[in-house]
Amino acid sequence: MQQHQTVFPIIVPLGFAGSRHLLPAKADLTAAQRASFFSAVEAHLTEVIQHLPVQLGMSDQHVLCGISQIAIGADAIFTRVCANLNVPQRIFLPQTRDVYLEALGPAGEADFSLEEIAATRELLASPHVIQERVVSDAPDRTVRFVDTNIEIIRESEVFVCLLRPNARRNAGGTAELLEKVQQRGQPVLEIRCAAVDGLPRFTQTRHNWPDTGRDRSAQTLWRLPTLPGELTTRGVAGRANAMRDLFTHARAHLDALAQSGGDQATLQRGVFRNAALCIIAAHLSATVCAVLSQNLHHSVLLAVLLNIEALLLTAGLSIHIWLHRARAVKSWATFRLASELSVSALAMRNARVSLEHLFTLPFPASLLPLLRTIHVLHLVLSKENNSPWEQRRAAYIEERLEGERGQIGYYKRELIKAKRRLRIANWTFLTATSLALATTPLKMLLTQAGFDVATRLNGAVGLGMSLVAVVFPMLAVAALSLAASFDLEARVHTYEDTLNDVERIKSVMLLADSDREFGRLALQAEREMLAETANWASRRSFTSVT
Repeated sequence: MQQHQTVFPIIVPLGFAGSRHLLPAKADLTAAQRASFFSAVEAHLTEVIQHLPVQLGMSDQHVLCGISQIAIGADAIFTRVCANLNVPQRIFLPQTRDVYLEALGPAGEADFSLEEIAATRELLASPHVIQERVVSDAPDRTVRFVDTNIEIIRESEVFVCLLRPNARRNAGGTAELLEKVQQRGQPVLEIRCAAVDGLPRFTQTRHNWPDTGRDRSAQTLWRLPTLPGELTTRGVAGRANAMRDLFTHARAHLDALAQSGGDQATLQRGVFRNAALCIIAAHLSATVCAVLSQNLHHSVLLAVLLNIEALLLTAGLSIHIWLHRARAVKSWATFRLASELSVSALAMRNARVSLEHLFTLPFPASLLPLLRTIHVLHLVLSKENNSPWEQRRAAYIEERLEGERGQIGYYKRELIKAKRRLRIANWTFLTATSLALATTPLKMLLTQAGFDVATRLNGAVGLGMSLVAVVFPMLAVAALSLAASFDLEARVHTYEDTLNDVERIKSVMLLADSDREFGRLALQAEREMLAETANWASRRSFTSVT
């Protein structure tokens, strides 16, 4: 097989819901016929899932991730299909597993038989199931299933529903989920499964389906998830299958994104810093030329200075326009966010928790596909980490907080650097402003003493005083402009607050006495650190050289 580079995957969450009973209650079929019926249903659903990427216009970069409940009937079939196709799957439960499997229906009958409980536990233990999550705390059974449907809809992009022909709309049921998805304009493939002479007969209906052909006029508002244009990160070599690649190269994908995102962020930061300095320097130099030209009467030198002034102003304006159109600042923020999110997910492989904070922090909406992908990659990695929780805690603290590349050391270094630069900017402003102010009373004293400032001080002294009076206020404004452009004051405050919070969480984490407590504290630490990055990106994305 030819080796080639892979692009960073984009998760397409596939929500699924189906009827618990696909056969009529009075179906007179032997055990062999029932097995044949469900085998045919599974084969059909397998074919549907296999062809879904093509029908949705997905590229090799897109990877399906199933999201469903786990129950007898259609849910169990979907889970087996995902396992056979190696599609990662997230299981949402209305209750904890043991309580859910032993639950009783409205009439007092058990939801699962002993054989079905054993089969369900076996499915949940499958390597392709990367998450098992309770999504409701409602006391009412029906409300719990409604909550689960709502969470499946919230987390998914496209849907497949497998129902009986006469399935009724019940609260928390598949028909209700189908109706809600249609109302929201999301693509859903409705599959009705009828039993005819002991064999399944399928009727498929597409709702809100994207047109992947040439005629785009009928296409819905839904679009395939895409990464921001700035992110062109490539993954590892030798991918044979996109779905398998997600399991075998999850760590490599995150490593590649962290490295390339960090490199690009450093590059874009340098571009912005140099451009800002050039703009400020050009305007200050142009001001000096303007002052000098007012004190010269030599036509040749005057013309030279005026031309230089015009060139400097043009250069400053051109750099400003280029910086704005190149979106260097936004690119810088996007790359840093991508890198920090990847580094965070890599460290959190030591904690078996769901990274729900990724979807509550104020990240740009354009990053949602990236956030979903990083979350799924984290779930893959954290499930594979079977070390004792104490070892995972020590690894997290060393890698993420205290080590050579830990955030505590980073915040300390950056805080010192930001304070020093802010101090320089403030002293520059005060010194330049004070010198500029001092020239005004000096001129007044000289004038009152009988000196004609306009004539007698037209030499070097007069020129120097003019430069001080005009250039130094510009220099003071430039210092404040650079401080604002480099976000110095906000960085000082946020670094101080974040550093204190992270150090406090670390001290409590060292006292944790369970895996659950460690996981929650790790989530709290990540929320603090990523909140700082998200807030920085929000400010930075709209910052220019003022």
